[in-house]
Amino acid sequence: MRQKKFNNKILPLSGKIYSYSYRILGNKDDAKDVVQDIMLKLWDNRKDLDRYENPTGYIMRTTRNYCIDIIRKNQKHRTEEVNESHMINFFHEDNKLEIDESMKYIRKIIKTLPSVQQEVVVLKDFEGFTNEEISEITSLGENNIRVILSRCRKHIKEQLINKYDIKNPL
Repeated sequence: MRQKKFNNKILPLSGKIYSYSYRILGNKDDAKDVVQDIMLKLWDNRKDLDRYENPTGYIMRTTRNYCIDIIRKNQKHRTEEVNESHMINFFHEDNKLEIDESMKYIRKIIKTLPSVQQEVVVLKDFEGFTNEEISEITSLGENNIRVILSRCRKHIKEQLINKYDIKNPL
């Protein structure tokens, strides 16, 4: 891969790398370091990047593995945070307190899920990755991802129904 193609195809992914690594590590400075380290590794291996059908998936899997290595080295087990800002924008400002409370509760529910389920839900529903990209990142099959998402969403829905004592859910 030549520099121009690298600049056009790979460098724009730095925002996704940052966002994803921040969710895993929970620290802005560590996430910035991950972006720099991953980009340096990608630059060093740019000649091999053309062989991947889905370079974004490869890069996000590399980011995931790199972050897991950092966690293991530091022996810190942090949970992922859910970015709710894009969801709140869909609602009127008057409901913001209710939305904030609901999002905190949803975040709490998600943190109780096993780590693989947490990762899949965050990647799909909050990061906007496709099932194919999630499969590439996590090495899970697409059917498995669909099942995980279905079960997680059902669990979250049930918890919300119980919390807010909803009698006739949709």
